[in-house]
Amino acid sequence: MEKPMTYLIAGAFVIVLGAVLIFTLRPLGNTTQKSPTSSPSNQVQPTTSLLTTREVTALLGEKRGDTSFAILDVRTPEEYTSGHLAGSENIDYYAADIKEKLAELDRSKTYLVYCRTGKRSSAVATMMESLGFTQINDLQGGIEAWKAASLPIE
Repeated sequence: MEKPMTYLIAGAFVIVLGAVLIFTLRPLGNTTQKSPTSSPSNQVQPTTSLLTTREVTALLGEKRGDTSFAILDVRTPEEYTSGHLAGSENIDYYAADIKEKLAELDRSKTYLVYCRTGKRSSAVATMMESLGFTQINDLQGGIEAWKAASLPIE
């Protein structure tokens, strides 16, 4: 009588474990359902690239004079005046209206975003993606990494 009960408990355990795995792993697949009115192939997905100082230097050289490129310094105004990348615009991460200021920017441009160490710029890049910006570059390590590489600031 003991063996059938053991098999019954083991079988129930396998069923419960299987159900847990099915419900746990199911969201890992592509669960996005496209509505029939959406146009899947012509929508540009937002992308944020985390760039090293070397990659940013190359990007700045490539985009020099390009009006479809902008640099955003998301540090405080005080931090900005202590030294910033040439040609950058200051939008304070801590400003109450930061989302409104970001929403006013041209979404068709390519942006380089940076802060002191990379935390605020990462958050701003995420905000920009949610606002529909599609080409965002984030300076890895922020201006501290830039300075550590002995690169120029204004």
